[in-house]
Amino acid sequence: MWVGDQVHDANADREGIVTDVKGGTYVLRPVYMWSGTWTAPSPQ
Repeated sequence: MWVGDQVHDANADREGIVTDVKGGTYVLRPVYMWSGTWTAPSPQ
């Protein structure tokens, strides 16, 4: 998984774009919006 990849977060049950990785935590944003982010603890 790389910054810019579109992924499906199974825990959140939503699609997102990887915007950053901080200390092993992935920061995601919604596919069709530029605001509002959430984090995922692992690439799975």
